[in-house]
Amino acid sequence: MVSVRKFLPYALGELILVIAGILIALLIYDWNDARKELQASIRYHERILEDLNLVHTLLEDNQILSDSIYSSLLTSIEALDAGVLTPGQKPSLDYALDSYYKYNPMTLRLHAYDELKGSGRLHLLQDEQLRTQLAYYSTLLDAVAEVYRIFGESIIATGPQMDRYFRIQPDIALQQPPTYQFEQMATDKTFGNSLSRIALAWNNRRAFNTRLITDTKVLDSLVRKALEVLKGKT
Repeated sequence: MVSVRKFLPYALGELILVIAGILIALLIYDWNDARKELQASIRYHERILEDLNLVHTLLEDNQILSDSIYSSLLTSIEALDAGVLTPGQKPSLDYALDSYYKYNPMTLRLHAYDELKGSGRLHLLQDEQLRTQLAYYSTLLDAVAEVYRIFGESIIATGPQMDRYFRIQPDIALQQPPTYQFEQMATDKTFGNSLSRIALAWNNRRAFNTRLITDTKVLDSLVRKALEVLKGKT
């Protein structure tokens, strides 16, 4: 009995050391795991910024194209309505007939966000407002892409009507303007109406682009603020 009492303090001490060691190991594991998640979170925020920068560049380039085609279509419609094509209007009509159908689909993605969502790791986006805005923005990109697809198909469908009076040169290397019969186009109200609907589609594209560019800038700012907070924790 004396022997047990004698060694009891040592046994308790050993037990306390073992428990303390386990707790320390768990703390180190948790700290290391949290550090890895923080680094992963930082990297995903940086990748989202890279995606946003690419989307912004594509939108800006597309806006320049949309503006130029829409402007040329308005000038062409004005000439058709007047029934007179002035030398100053001819380059616009040439460009409009050569470009109106280039209503290409735009599939814009935030690949880093899609990866986080698909892997169930959205918790790495610690800012709740940012998560909400990214979800909205991703949905908006999908919706706009679908609108562009529908408008693009509707423009392609006008081909038979549009092609009655002009022909695009097949060899683009020659950079020759399309050949067309302006008088016939001007007297055909269906042709003019088709061109007006095409102009409306391009104007809608300009409006959607403008909205997306604004939202992209706002989202970029939110991501940068969240990233700054995360880097402050390292």
